[in-house]
Amino acid sequence: LQAALANAFCYLISSMDDPNVQVAQRATLYLGTIHDTAIQSLIMCLETQFDSVIVDRPMVLQSLYQLHNSLSDRKILSWEFFLSRFDALFLEAQLNLEKTSGDISYLRDLRNTDMKSETF
Repeated sequence: LQAALANAFCYLISSMDDPNVQVAQRATLYLGTIHDTAIQSLIMCLETQFDSVIVDRPMVLQSLYQLHNSLSDRKILSWEFFLSRFDALFLEAQLNLEKTSGDISYLRDLRNTDMKSETF
């Protein structure tokens, strides 16, 4: 269900750039009528889609960027979302590098968390 909602939300957001002016205007209008709580839930679906489907990551990031630009006055996105997503990408890149070349002596994240601690 979350994947379906994420894809539908991405299509609604991308419809704001539709060549047909009527479609673009309606998409922009309808997007503005969605309550902040519902948008937060849809963003959670986008986060899940970003984390679970690697090929959808560019689409999700583009949609979030476009959403941020069109609803910038509503403050629905936070830096925490982007930090946690790029942190995951950073860790994935280190793991892939370690698998292929073994160059990394220890993993670290963008927050410089101690990976050997019990909390990690």
